Amino acid sequence: MTPLRKYRKTMGWNVPQLSRKIEAGSSMVWKIEQGVRGITPALADKLQILSGVPAMAWMMPEKYHNPYSEEVASVPSLVA
Repeated sequence: MTPLRKYRKTMGWNVPQLSRKIEAGSSMVWKIEQGVRGITPALADKLQILSGVPAMAWMMPEKYHNPYSEEVASVPSLVA
């Protein structure tokens, strides 16, 4: 099992779906709940490339400003 698959299984949300929505420039509000733990450096790097938000802001939302961390995502698969 790859680390990303294991991560998706343990966290209960679909990372590729989030990636596609960010790439597509979806008009939906994409926010990750503050305090989410378990985002690995590799995943943070991918999210940085897709969203333009620095990797450190994904890993430590309480310390760095992340515009995606102020509201919970409105997609059930991300909130599960």
